[in-house]
Amino acid sequence: MNTKAIKQLMKEKKITQSEAAKRLGMSQCVLSQKINNKRPVTVYEAERLQEILEIEDKEFRFYFLSRDVA
Repeated sequence: MNTKAIKQLMKEKKITQSEAAKRLGMSQCVLSQKINNKRPVTVYEAERLQEILEIEDKEFRFYFLSRDVA
């Protein structure tokens, strides 16, 4: 996951990790670990986060298949 890009997009869209985690059905701590590449992200979770953050399909690879870390 592209940590920097995900965090920046969340900031721009004013979506907190707590809010996103609630919508994903996980704790904020677990989502933080996933965003920071400390835990694996399932395809389902990536697709749900894509919906939450309104990421276009053509941008999916940039956000979810890159390992840029903050």
